[in-house]
Amino acid sequence: MQALMEALKQLSDDDDRVFDLSIHLISETDEPFSWWTLGDINTAVAGQLMPLSLWLFAKGILLKDEEFEWVGQCREDA
Repeated sequence: MQALMEALKQLSDDDDRVFDLSIHLISETDEPFSWWTLGDINTAVAGQLMPLSLWLFAKGILLKDEEFEWVGQCREDA
């Protein structure tokens, strides 16, 4: 997870580049990765990854969960 966070941080720190990129995040555990449950499952990761995903969105990079949703996307059934 640390390597992923470092790579994403480097992308967000590059002020001059704008991307058109979508990154699909998949869990290495039995629990699927979902923005909707991340805060309940791992608050530390949620506290780092959610704000970073918003910075990356501003750079044209979408971090998508296993349902192909990004953190700012609203569910129709929510």
